[in-house]
Amino acid sequence: MDTQHASPSLWQKMIQRSFLSLYELLADKTTNPEQFQGYNFVFEFSGAIIYLIVNDVVMQASRQKVDSAQVCEWRKEVVNQLIKRHAQLYLKNDRSMAESNTSTAGKDVYFIGLTSLSVTHQDDKSQASSHTVDYEYGSQFFAEDCVLDLDDEQSVLQVFSHQNFVDIISQLVTPSDLSAFLDFHRSQLTGFESFQDESTLLTQFLQSPDFHQRAIRVQEQLGCKSN
Repeated sequence: MDTQHASPSLWQKMIQRSFLSLYELLADKTTNPEQFQGYNFVFEFSGAIIYLIVNDVVMQASRQKVDSAQVCEWRKEVVNQLIKRHAQLYLKNDRSMAESNTSTAGKDVYFIGLTSLSVTHQDDKSQASSHTVDYEYGSQFFAEDCVLDLDDEQSVLQVFSHQNFVDIISQLVTPSDLSAFLDFHRSQLTGFESFQDESTLLTQFLQSPDFHQRAIRVQEQLGCKSN
């Protein structure tokens, strides 16, 4: 088995098809010394900054060797790569930002890791395309398989699969909604709360009284502006 990194167009398509495209900082803007450097994408909202790091991997293996246990091992490998990269980037940035006495202007900061895992069968020469593996994580995965550093809540890497995050931003269509969900998700991780998977957590968030109250306030504000 060997690995190869796929085209980053997967992530560009995700961004272009969502509201995130309106808030992406282009390369010349991401060199600001007051911001973390080295992440794949950066989005700046009025009240939050999101640093996105991605890992898009295609695994090559014979069809006979692909089973649930093998996929589980691949998932751990892909996520551990993200965790290691984030830890290195955060440490490097944290030191340089501290030395230059910079800040994030009082905005909430979220570090998001996205993964995509595809499999190409070595024994299927006639099939050129790879098969994308659908999966989610849940709290147990990060408690047992890939342990996150939860000591500093502000530096926690929140990991989602590509398809899962696409679903999330299709249902949370405003920056404030996404920020609120990321805050909720992070609090579940750092509070060691148990949740089956990220889709279940999203449903819980969408059905919460806080979310509905926020939606009502937004509608009221829009109504005031139109009058």
